[in-house]
Amino acid sequence: MADDAKRLALEKELVLQKKKQASEQKIIDELLKSGLELNHKDVIAADEKLDKEKKITLEKQRQLKDHNKLTSLQKTYKNHVASATKDTKSVLKHQIQTAAHTKLTEKSSFKQKETMQAIVDQRNKMVGLSTEQELLDYDHTATMEAINDALGDTTGMNANEVKVLEKQRDYNRNIAKSLNEQSATAQQSEKAQEGILGALGMSKSAVKG
Repeated sequence: MADDAKRLALEKELVLQKKKQASEQKIIDELLKSGLELNHKDVIAADEKLDKEKKITLEKQRQLKDHNKLTSLQKTYKNHVASATKDTKSVLKHQIQTAAHTKLTEKSSFKQKETMQAIVDQRNKMVGLSTEQELLDYDHTATMEAINDALGDTTGMNANEVKVLEKQRDYNRNIAKSLNEQSATAQQSEKAQEGILGALGMSKSAVKG
């Protein structure tokens, strides 16, 4: 699969980069063993090269981490949409989801990836609520608090990044609103069933059992 091929390519790049970093470290070790001091121009030059390689290694690690996280989020979303309720599916806007995924690719310059990941992960969980019991247990107040908290402190973000995240957050609010309506319907149905069964001298649990 394309995702597996991309992951393998990123892993290979990371392995090669770590070898380059190790090679630069070896050069410094050999220079120091030869008797040169840390402030010698050759050691300083080699140390600067090592710092560059370390930065590249960190970037390669970030790219692989971003790819793996995005792949996981995409698979979860796809699986949850497949089993989502009809009402939940009716409010889903896949172009907004796609826009979020685009920001999470390893080559994206979007800096607030962790915040975006938290928002998308939260969305995946909401979309996955589909059984009667899950809808009955749905806590709208707690969900809305979590949605608002997911955006976090926007200090240091530029206006465009804040706008992108707010749009994704608002999308989560719309899904939560739908779930709240579905939960209310499920609770009304539950009460109606309990009333009918109660009149018959039965209980829902006994019927299920």
